[in-house]
Amino acid sequence: KKCLFARPAAGPLGTMVYRAQALWYRAPLALVAALLGREALRRAARRARERELAQRAAEKKAARDAVPHPALREAMQAATAAAPEQQERERRLLLLTATELRAAMARREATCEEVTLAFCRRCFELGGWRTGGDSALNCVAEENYDAALELARELDRRTSDEDWADVERYPLLGVPVSVKDQIIQKGFDATMGAAARCFQWGPSGAPEDGLHMRLLLEAGAIPFVRTNTPQALMMPESANNVWGTSRNPFDPRRTPGGSSGGEGGLVAGRCSPLGIGTDIGGSVRIPCTFCGIYGLKPTQERVTKQGVAVSRLGDRNGQTIIKGVTGPMAHCVEDLAAVLQAWFRPSVWQRDALLPRMPFNRDVFAGLPSTSESGEVVASGRRRLRVGWFRTDGWFHPCAAVERAVEEAAEALQKAGHEVSEVMLPAGLDGWKAAALYMGVMGAEGNMHGFVEGLEGEPLHEMYGTLKFISDIPNMFRPALRGLLRMMGEQRKSQLLSMTRSGGWSVREFYEIVADVEAFRKEWAKFLRDERFDVVLFPGLALPAFRHGQSKELNQACSYTFLMNLLGWPAGSCPVTQVRQDEQSYPLERLPASQRDGMARQCAEAMEGSAGLPVGVQLAAPPYEDELVLYAMHELQRALPFDGLPPMEGLRAKL
Repeated sequence: KKCLFARPAAGPLGTMVYRAQALWYRAPLALVAALLGREALRRAARRARERELAQRAAEKKAARDAVPHPALREAMQAATAAAPEQQERERRLLLLTATELRAAMARREATCEEVTLAFCRRCFELGGWRTGGDSALNCVAEENYDAALELARELDRRTSDEDWADVERYPLLGVPVSVKDQIIQKGFDATMGAAARCFQWGPSGAPEDGLHMRLLLEAGAIPFVRTNTPQALMMPESANNVWGTSRNPFDPRRTPGGSSGGEGGLVAGRCSPLGIGTDIGGSVRIPCTFCGIYGLKPTQERVTKQGVAVSRLGDRNGQTIIKGVTGPMAHCVEDLAAVLQAWFRPSVWQRDALLPRMPFNRDVFAGLPSTSESGEVVASGRRRLRVGWFRTDGWFHPCAAVERAVEEAAEALQKAGHEVSEVMLPAGLDGWKAAALYMGVMGAEGNMHGFVEGLEGEPLHEMYGTLKFISDIPNMFRPALRGLLRMMGEQRKSQLLSMTRSGGWSVREFYEIVADVEAFRKEWAKFLRDERFDVVLFPGLALPAFRHGQSKELNQACSYTFLMNLLGWPAGSCPVTQVRQDEQSYPLERLPASQRDGMARQCAEAMEGSAGLPVGVQLAAPPYEDELVLYAMHELQRALPFDGLPPMEGLRAKL
């Protein structure tokens, strides 16, 4: 037998033939070997980067845990040794709202140091990770207790009676404030749950405060703790590889929400009287609904974006159709208004020329009749509102407890003297259209490219598994898969598959989506104008707080918050009631045929054991009507107050 590469007859031609044959067979093998080698090197580099980031995250957490907080510990020892009357005084302070705390300090009934110590101590003991087990909320990212106590003592020394009386200049004077781990603060990182953001400015943290932090300080606030978020900020559950998983004070088996979930958990657990979050898909309102507190997503254009980090590579985000915005979270509407007074003022406009010159309108917030076109008033003499309400967006039907909450809120407003009318959303304005447009914009780049790039080598958290899987499905398989899903009764998953495209939309396709968004916004504005509604009332979320890990499958239950981000309207969350024993189910027979799918079965699992969880509603109005939304929320708070205290073991005992 001849060898495959046996040398032919001697001579130049024979040599050339031999070499050509050898190259013909060896070149592909060499190319395959080179490609495999390059892929092996890439994988090795990727694994090395992942190990580096995991080590960085571990070092960051260890550095936080090692901070001794000597001033706080000394003050806590003194407080523990104090008389029982003094300890009871501290407990009473924890139950006050931010507005009530400021008023008490202005009357000299409490000092800034007393108030700050009370919340620092509670947060230190219960808000973080120290107690371990289910009694630890783990809502804390980083701590600023000693500096907060020092600032409180300074305020006690230098604040005059005139300063306390100047509520317009110092609306948050002496009030301890927690901030989301996205707000840039001197001496700290803004990790947003990403390992790559740990030590981004070196071991000393940010070199200076961002504008948002400066505004809080100028209003007299005392920032004392930073709070946990989901990795990359785009999930309704606060869990990441740096700080871990946050727990809901109403049920530790469930999430406090996201992405401002740490704020929701601390405020609800009375570990903070006032929190600052951010919202691009419900990130303020979802935790407020899950945790039974009040919150506001303001009009995006009225609040500065300076001093707020972005979870994208280089803090650059080219998606500007749906904009994120900071928003307050608290135990009452008055506290939300106090934060907006600190943000809507001339000193801010001088430093951010992009903001409209619109100061906070106290007359509208107070409900003065002169602010109404009709001039109609309720029995109390305040402005009479025309409220339109709907119980479902048609995309994700709410559970029985949420449906009852909307009905009770509508009835309460009507009894308060306001004109209330139920409406059915037309097909072009419902959740099916809104979900398609919201996901089309937010997923426009395809394959979750911006999220992955912003993590700089850290793997996506498992919470994103379903969304990442959908975004990576090859386009050639999508039409057939959509048809198969429809045949299986999975109408919503079929639509989700059509909302994104592997590799992203083309420029022409994206322009069409943007045009559809603008048309959708115009139709909603026309709908409100034609019906002569001042505000709309609707579910806060379709479900109460999810169990840990369920956000991967149930994120579409947040369609009610997505809607207002898509429209760009100011929207506020109000707690209304709690799930009853007979409401711990999600019967499929209640649903339209298009929603009897796998998501609905996941909802049924989420509702098991949900008795006692808070549920609430949203109130919203067209852009720049922030004060009107706050007035409507205040009217609902008066008519239907909510004061649910978390039953979580450890928290209840401490109060």
